[in-house]
Amino acid sequence: ARRRNVTASSFSSSSSSSTPSAANTLWSRVKDMLYSTIMTEDYDSTPKGIREHKDLAMALLAHVHLKLRRLEHPEKNKDVDQLLDDAIELLEQRGMQEMGVRATRYELQQELAPHVLNIFTAFQKVDDIEGVLRVHQLTEQETTTTAEEEDCCCYTHNAQARTIIEKEYHDTTTLLLVKSNMDHGGGESSSEEELFYKRKLGALSTLRSFHKWSNVHPNDTTTTTNTTTTPCLESSDDFGYISQGVDPEIVKAIRNYQTQNILRSTLIRKELGYSVLALKSTIPNAGRGVFIDGSAMEGSIVAFIPGQVLPREYLTSSAWTSSSLSLDDYLAHDETHQLSLRSDDILIDSRKSPYTVLSSSNGGCCSNPWAIGHVINHPPPGVIPNCRTVLMDFTQSMNLESRGLMKFVPNSYKRNPMLLGPKLLERDRVIMHGMAIMTRRDVCNEELFYDYKFDNSSQDDNPSWYVDATYEDW
Repeated sequence: ARRRNVTASSFSSSSSSSTPSAANTLWSRVKDMLYSTIMTEDYDSTPKGIREHKDLAMALLAHVHLKLRRLEHPEKNKDVDQLLDDAIELLEQRGMQEMGVRATRYELQQELAPHVLNIFTAFQKVDDIEGVLRVHQLTEQETTTTAEEEDCCCYTHNAQARTIIEKEYHDTTTLLLVKSNMDHGGGESSSEEELFYKRKLGALSTLRSFHKWSNVHPNDTTTTTNTTTTPCLESSDDFGYISQGVDPEIVKAIRNYQTQNILRSTLIRKELGYSVLALKSTIPNAGRGVFIDGSAMEGSIVAFIPGQVLPREYLTSSAWTSSSLSLDDYLAHDETHQLSLRSDDILIDSRKSPYTVLSSSNGGCCSNPWAIGHVINHPPPGVIPNCRTVLMDFTQSMNLESRGLMKFVPNSYKRNPMLLGPKLLERDRVIMHGMAIMTRRDVCNEELFYDYKFDNSSQDDNPSWYVDATYEDW
């Protein structure tokens, strides 16, 4: 996937964006033949197809390796490298070497679907717990707060929420102290893990002072009155939020959502072993970034890219029909680089997606607490990306509706796929096209980065901070 300056001329008519049906009926075999003609013979041999096949194969290998590591019993004492050899052997037995791009896409989708269902199920369990917290919060507020405080709908008087936040604060304080002593024993600079603990501790301190659970934190500006001074990014708090000069009622709402996000993340980490938090990036003047809270093995899904989905067939000027603006006008004004282009030329527009995850009542597509993939930064110079983007289709066979999990799909179609477009060749009916973020290595308490892959042919259009990502020699 790429984040880049996209224009209508960015798209060619030679590549397709979907996968065919299994050859078990006449129509399925016809679709396979058509898809093979459209894609396998032409696309797979192009530089783009070769690159995509390599990326798909590496993501598939990483996830199969992850599954083996999770299944391996400690007493067998197989090391990670041996399990990687086992994963390669499994894929060879499944005919990986003969798979084209379309088949590899399908194999990766089949591997990721159960993993994503497990994540969504954990979200649902946490929502049930957090929902109880909110019920208790409102019940307690009826007898302990004024009507004005009720309108704020914050967690200030919620004893259970306070207990969770306070425990996170004290645990993080201890972890930071231990890590700091380890890192600076030899005079080294702060590690990625130590930087994360500092950010998280600062964010927790901000919430504790806002809810008056501690003495006022010196960096909290929730009561600041309006000012004509324009704040800079470096004046933001540890959430990466600038509250200076902001309407106090808006600040209250943001602090409430930040509290909710911390609570959900803490509960998810207890379920899955890791979660993610949007905090101030470790890159100077980069605004927010996303951090892994806990430990996730290579091949794990750690975030989703939210936003409106525009199918490939609309991304030509001839297919685009709008009386209000042209396709190029729609694709313009992407200063924050929130347009993500899948390898199959399906566009995801995150420009209107919130940086603070909201509830399902706010538009219906914002209840996924990991729908912050668009906040993840490109790595700074010399830093190897620890994540990659992967195609993630939410399909009929996942039974999301019957499982009550559709609310966690963080996307919606800006325009529905054409019935006679690439959708016609889908092997498993796609309810919604999406994108996910997968780890490229084991990650633990650190900021996440993935390669934006800006177009080198238009370097003059790339931002000054962008440099090509560094990768391992192998």
